[in-house]
Amino acid sequence: MNATLRALVLPLALLAAAPATGVAQVKIPAGTYEMVPDSNYAAGFDVAGVTVEFTETTMAALQGGALLVKSNIKLDGDIMTLSDVEGQVACPSESKYKVTVTAMGVRLTPVEDPCSERSAVLAQVTLVKKG
Repeated sequence: MNATLRALVLPLALLAAAPATGVAQVKIPAGTYEMVPDSNYAAGFDVAGVTVEFTETTMAALQGGALLVKSNIKLDGDIMTLSDVEGQVACPSESKYKVTVTAMGVRLTPVEDPCSERSAVLAQVTLVKKG
């Protein structure tokens, strides 16, 4: 391949190999998290004693041992798609959240969620890993 052709082809090959979104894949460490409300929490749902358990493919919220909701999750970059499969507060629609993992815990910011009660709660809490 001559130098001119290489100069044209190499940048295109690098561009094709780059991720489309430019966002690194987020990973939520598996385990149990405590739902800790922000100081100005005003969602109206009592989150005392709510724990959230993450596996690689599911998220389950429990309060006092009772299942609130279990969802299948899929991560694409920093976007998590939730599909509820069971629970007393399960929503029938698919939802999307931006995931931010910090030293303090996991934040879920609503991107698209037709279940306004859930998005109001999740927008105002940090999930802090237990143990």
